[in-house]
Amino acid sequence: MDRDLLLSQLVQEEATILDSLSTNRAEQRDIRTEIFLEKYGIKIGDAIEFNEGKETIRGVITSLEYNGVKPVYVVVNQFNSDGKVVKREKRCWYSSLGTIKKLQPV
Repeated sequence: MDRDLLLSQLVQEEATILDSLSTNRAEQRDIRTEIFLEKYGIKIGDAIEFNEGKETIRGVITSLEYNGVKPVYVVVNQFNSDGKVVKREKRCWYSSLGTIKKLQPV
């Protein structure tokens, strides 16, 4: 077999495998995100509070942060003293996930 042809086939196989891997990771991320959100009873846009050390943080969930395909942190925009959401981000670290409480709408 011609080396150029073999090389071309190998490059094509690699592209196919990488595409499949990308699709697989995206699906894993979606499923793990659903499981994570269900586990803590939250969704993006919910108002929550959680304890970070001795401090209670209140805010609206804006996103999740991932380690590969696994969600590990909840990111919130905090409420200011007037109760309005501001762009000040705070992360709910892994050790504080168990303290998340969903706030009731006012």
